[in-house]
Amino acid sequence: MTNITTLLAKDNYMTTFVKGVKMTGLEDTLNTDGPFTVFVPTNLSFGKLDRGVIKEWEEGNHTPELRAILNHHIIAGRINITDLTDGAIIETIDGQRLAVTVIGKTVMINNAVVLGHDLEASNGVIHSIDRVIVSN
Repeated sequence: MTNITTLLAKDNYMTTFVKGVKMTGLEDTLNTDGPFTVFVPTNLSFGKLDRGVIKEWEEGNHTPELRAILNHHIIAGRINITDLTDGAIIETIDGQRLAVTVIGKTVMINNAVVLGHDLEASNGVIHSIDRVIVSN
């Protein structure tokens, strides 16, 4: 079984997140044993952000800001979709608290809808989401 960064690199819908992970050095973190849970915004999710912000990130500007935002998507520990319950609070690797909302079969993390889930890696699990999570 491959690790999180290898799986992410193979997914054409998550390339913006992968670029950010590489640019900020988070690749080193996600290559460790973990385990981690990563809520990955799709490329379309990043497209909802101000275009100027993405351009600056791609040019290597504001890397600490980008790293802070990406940290909001990484949880220490393995959390599968069935582990997420309505009203639960999960903590990111940078100490941000994310709220879980479950309505029927829809699971949301801070208002980001989980699109795909439980992509298993050797060092954790990946879930795709429909928007970028910003600080609380």
